Amino acid sequence: MTNVVRLPSLGSANTEVKKEMAYPLATGGDGGDSGGMDKIGALEKRVDKVEENLASIKDTLAAIRVDIASVKGRVDAMPTTIQLITLVFGILAGAFAIVKYGLH
Repeated sequence: MTNVVRLPSLGSANTEVKKEMAYPLATGGDGGDSGGMDKIGALEKRVDKVEENLASIKDTLAAIRVDIASVKGRVDAMPTTIQLITLVFGILAGAFAIVKYGLH
């Protein structure tokens, strides 16, 4: 008799992987078969690699958050459009007054 190991669902996109991962384990006999344990070892290695990549992604995300906060601070310090328009009209009004009335 064989035992069947079922792993949690991986989603509908991974049906082939799910089929590969549901395999019978050998319960005895001559011991000539690893009973699928080599697949578990390979899967554990892949999970370890995914965990390493996830840690790297988390570090990168933290750095990006710092950069975004820096950019947000700079954007908040920039003058608004109304402030810039007011500055331009102020300069034009001053130049007009100097031209019309002179520097007396």
